[in-house]
Amino acid sequence: MPFLIVAAITTLFLVGAGWYFSGLVLRPRLFGYDETWDIEVGKGRIDPAWWKSLPAEEAWIDSPFGYRIHAIWVPSIPSKQTVILVHGITYTLWGSVKYMPLFWNRGFNVLLIDNRHHGKSGGRNCTFGFRERWDVKACTDWVYGQTGQDSAVGLHGESMGAAIVLQTAAVDPRLRFVVSDCAPADLSEELGARLSDDYRLPAWLFVPAASLVTKLRAGFWFSQVSPIHDVTSVQTPILFVHGQDDDYVCPQMAQRLHDAKVHGLRRLYLAPHATHAQSFWKNKLEYDQVLGSFLEDSGLMAGTAEASPALDRAR
Repeated sequence: MPFLIVAAITTLFLVGAGWYFSGLVLRPRLFGYDETWDIEVGKGRIDPAWWKSLPAEEAWIDSPFGYRIHAIWVPSIPSKQTVILVHGITYTLWGSVKYMPLFWNRGFNVLLIDNRHHGKSGGRNCTFGFRERWDVKACTDWVYGQTGQDSAVGLHGESMGAAIVLQTAAVDPRLRFVVSDCAPADLSEELGARLSDDYRLPAWLFVPAASLVTKLRAGFWFSQVSPIHDVTSVQTPILFVHGQDDDYVCPQMAQRLHDAKVHGLRRLYLAPHATHAQSFWKNKLEYDQVLGSFLEDSGLMAGTAEASPALDRAR
């Protein structure tokens, strides 16, 4: 009897812990849409006058899961090259604006999107790419509808957004390039690191519990979100970017992702003096140069965007 009591208490504890940590993945605490605009403007990362001067149009794109994806379309007319910018967890599309001039100044159309369950987009939970990959694919379909099937579409993602674009590349071979900035290589591994570093809890016990609860709540296992597994089949050119001083997502993950991509063009840029999602801010000129070289090697627009006043305003 005491054994059964202990077993029951342990089971209830694991289920409760699994529910809590599953919730950190599925329903993270989010920044509001207007709040993120105010943050980016307040920190000088978006110049409202510059933004107002752009031919930006709000768009709503149908998700295959029955909700609408909120987006902002900024066409560079005439252009057959487009980049879709994908933001990180808890934030909104306003966090992607900083990367926009790197492409806009090279003549790319830009599509900024709010991820599922973020910003103005629908979706009852966040799935770290398990469903978001199909949303981004739907956004790519939308872009082709705007620019023609003969156009070139690429993706740029930051943090969770980087994990999403890597997973998208595995299901959409039409993509011409992908830029992955500070992506976690695997959801189970990253959550395990957070459990160990932030909560001092053993990953081997709590990650499986959270994964089981997530399967029951949202229909997927953590093991089904693994960019490092997905990139093994991707032939699309990929530029992997990561800050050398990132203490949130280990920089070695970028090296491992790079090494796991065995087909097609791959490049790795480890940005000096940069923590998580800070590679651009700490190395604007070098980031621009690395990106330009990568795009040229991918058969797209080369050159530099650094000299443009628009990039200065994005700082």
